[in-house]
Amino acid sequence: MLGADPGKPTLELKMESAVAAMCVEAGYVSANREAIEVLAQVLQSYIKEIGHTSNVYCEVAQRSVPTVSDIHLAFIELGARFMNLEEYAQRPQRRHIPRQLRSYPNLPGKVLQVGSHKKHPPHISANFPSYPDNHTFLKTPTYSVPDSDYCILKEKMATQNKCSRENLSTLISRVCPSIPVTCHSLLHDIDVYKVLLPEASEKPAFINGLVPQEIDLAQIQRQDEQSKKLGWTNN
Repeated sequence: MLGADPGKPTLELKMESAVAAMCVEAGYVSANREAIEVLAQVLQSYIKEIGHTSNVYCEVAQRSVPTVSDIHLAFIELGARFMNLEEYAQRPQRRHIPRQLRSYPNLPGKVLQVGSHKKHPPHISANFPSYPDNHTFLKTPTYSVPDSDYCILKEKMATQNKCSRENLSTLISRVCPSIPVTCHSLLHDIDVYKVLLPEASEKPAFINGLVPQEIDLAQIQRQDEQSKKLGWTNN
């Protein structure tokens, strides 16, 4: 069987699918599109006629909504057997038509606009394209501009000097607790800064490790005396 035309209404496509399923149940392998369309129109007209006849019997009974009895009379009027519907619905070779997925129209994507577009200056004609979004050509610096005000710089310099004096006085009080040091004395006593300098020595630093100390000499003499008592000789 030929494929369905996507341009047709959904109802006609459903009817053609139902007719094609009944044809397959009857043993048909293929069919022309025109034949399927004609059978679909016949089936649609038959269903409409059942609905119209049921509505007529409903109005005759002075009711607005048809009931099962009205549909039963409509089937009898059209020459169909109402009691065979249940048997026909439960037939074993019944073909199930898959549910058709709802197709949504392809909507164009919405462009996210940030801020308002900049307008053209008077010397630019209006037929030119508009400016893009502001975030595409404006640059926002991520760093702070250094201060150049004299009062702010002077205040920062005074704060740095105060912190330096306090830290230096704390360091000197820990290195040499015997020297009374205050922040005020650091401004006038230049000799206090010499406490932080290393002590000058005439000998190199590695000489102390090579030259034996007095404790080492006394220990060596005691070891020699003990060896002489025991009769040991040094080679």
